[in-house]
Amino acid sequence: MVSHPRHITVRLAVMISFSALVAHEDSNHELMTLDSLLNIQVSSALKYEQRVSEAPASISIITADDIQRYGYKTLCEVMMSVRGVYSRNDRNYEYLGIRGFSRPGDNDNRTLLLLNGQRLNENFYGSAFIGNDLGISLQSVERIEFVRGPASALYGTNAMFGVINIVTKKAQCVDGVNLEIETGSWGTQRMSAVIGKGTENGLGVLLSMQAGQSDGEDLYFPEFDSEDVNGIAEGLDWERFLNFHSVVTYKNWKMEGFFTNRLKGIPTAAWEMEFNNDAAQSLDRIGSLNLSYQQPIGYDKLLTALTYYNTYTYEGTYPYKDGDWWDVNYCMWAGAEGQFRWDISTRNRLFTGVEYQQHFSASYKSWDEDTTYFDDSFPYTITSLYLQDDYQITEKLGLITGVRFDKHSETKSTLTPRLGIIYNASCASTFKLLYGSAFRTPNVYEARYEDPDIAKGNPALKPEKITTGELVWEQKVSSVGFSVLSLYRYSMDNLIDQDIDPEDSLLQFINLSDIRAQGIEWGLRSNLKNGLSAYLNMNLQQSYDYETEEALSNTPEFILKAGVSFPLISKIIVYSEGVYETGRLSLYGTDTGAFFLCNAGLNVRHIWNGLSLSLRVRNLFDSEVKLPGSYDHEQDLIVQPGRYIGISINYSW
Repeated sequence: MVSHPRHITVRLAVMISFSALVAHEDSNHELMTLDSLLNIQVSSALKYEQRVSEAPASISIITADDIQRYGYKTLCEVMMSVRGVYSRNDRNYEYLGIRGFSRPGDNDNRTLLLLNGQRLNENFYGSAFIGNDLGISLQSVERIEFVRGPASALYGTNAMFGVINIVTKKAQCVDGVNLEIETGSWGTQRMSAVIGKGTENGLGVLLSMQAGQSDGEDLYFPEFDSEDVNGIAEGLDWERFLNFHSVVTYKNWKMEGFFTNRLKGIPTAAWEMEFNNDAAQSLDRIGSLNLSYQQPIGYDKLLTALTYYNTYTYEGTYPYKDGDWWDVNYCMWAGAEGQFRWDISTRNRLFTGVEYQQHFSASYKSWDEDTTYFDDSFPYTITSLYLQDDYQITEKLGLITGVRFDKHSETKSTLTPRLGIIYNASCASTFKLLYGSAFRTPNVYEARYEDPDIAKGNPALKPEKITTGELVWEQKVSSVGFSVLSLYRYSMDNLIDQDIDPEDSLLQFINLSDIRAQGIEWGLRSNLKNGLSAYLNMNLQQSYDYETEEALSNTPEFILKAGVSFPLISKIIVYSEGVYETGRLSLYGTDTGAFFLCNAGLNVRHIWNGLSLSLRVRNLFDSEVKLPGSYDHEQDLIVQPGRYIGISINYSW
């Protein structure tokens, strides 16, 4: 809401990360207070900074302290500590589920991923990368904001179930060099470097790099076990990745560059490949460059202009008994956006913007040694206009309304509204009544992909639409605890999903059904002055097909997460976190069964000058967990990663 005198309710719809006891760096570094955590400024809910307690959304924030304390190395690991979120790994990519929804094979294209407010979803599949395919060093991250619910009123397509915004540190805050090296199970090695420096004349430079590799696990798949084959994929779960990221700021200017390259072995013999053939692999490469400028106009107006250029490349190699098969994507797009913010009064803020995207190339090619099966590109444009008003009706009651218009050159125009009512009952209690709509335009892959033996396109696909209503109650409990309760219900029309056409047995994306879902989310977070930090999260959710009333696949009905972190002695911090899930249904009706996963570790801070050590163990009890595959796989269920033990050395100066 607009800055003005009023009760500011503490709210943390968030921090479900194990909490972040902030370091007992020597013995006089105190735990970050809840007030300071809840007053963190976030920028992804309204496209400008405001306190979490004032945002018209249920928001979680994972800070740099959380990341360091709990040893998170990928965005997926971070998000697994957040309430209402679950994941799966098909041994090529990792995927998120949010509020009971995650369709096997959807490429995470219903969640919008931002880096410092700029979209990172690629333009062919709409993928949001969350593993080492994203590659960014989390040592450079100041916080990760997760905004639940539909956000198309600000961001357009893909922002259906949530927005994840990675906010990196300012160069002046780094003010030096940070190096980290990790070695661990399965021949894993990871190295990252972060350099930041600011000058008195306003110039700031942040550079980060991360590189790593892993041999992966040898995996047993009973589906391929026969007299001739033992069903073990040996040495095929390997991975290599490299990432560069830079931010240069000077006064009102900011230039940012991002590049990541990930090469991954495919051990599952997906797409009916020959099993246990070491030629199977996929490559993802993302590049982004953007430039922005902010110009204050008087004391009450702000004009922002930005432009960007992005590329995405995918290359796949698929071995078959009669020869190899390949496919590639080459994608390139650019755009420009202008924003205008006007504080009309101390109670009223108007925010508007216009955006234009030119997708020059969204190409796909597939071939083997003898034949080219598909070779085409599908350029398109998107023009958008959005308007938002933030009005404080009384000292305790605020209203936020918004709407966005999107014109896609290949589909019909879309109008998406938003409404948020925020009531501060007291300095410790806030109630939020939220309503919003979002959409997802069929991506190029869903509408155009064809293969004579496997799949066919469907240019007649309609956009998906989701409408969500939510009630949020945020309550501060004394000076060390915070609770949040959220009740939500959503309906999704024109769900785009892959199905088999019985007439020709080919896969095709169709508007398969309408979805209904409801759920309850509750979280409790506590930070104590003795350095103890703990959290407890529970989610009860139900999602089903509206016509058949059958439960959706890959949806656990109940999730329980808990974590605790505390100083063992002055410089040693011990932590543990666990997650319990009820079973999920596979695409073929198999129940995965309930499972429990536990992570643990310890951090030894400031052993000597800037030297620190850490030990982390993921899947502490080496539990065997199998989660649903997609139609791309022969496997109904795919085994998830086993126990990982990693040791890190970190040095800062």
